[in-house]
Amino acid sequence: MVGLFARGEGDIGIANLFISAMGGRKEHQWYTAPYGQESTCILIKKGASMPQWQSLALPFRRNTWIAVLVMGLVLGPIFFALSRPRVTSE
Repeated sequence: MVGLFARGEGDIGIANLFISAMGGRKEHQWYTAPYGQESTCILIKKGASMPQWQSLALPFRRNTWIAVLVMGLVLGPIFFALSRPRVTSE
């Protein structure tokens, strides 16, 4: 997965990776400060320096944001319908 980021073929990834200076991982991805003992982490492609207000949106390509929007529009109503309490008459 780190190789995909290094070659510019990936935008985001979720995997069981750990902070390591071996293999040049720190050159291609950012690590957050540890916030707990969890075996799953989220990777985001390391980009050029940018203003803090742009740091969340700009690392991702347009197709990534379109996929997130479509997922929200499709799955939002489905999850809402599934979470509504059902009244049954006995």
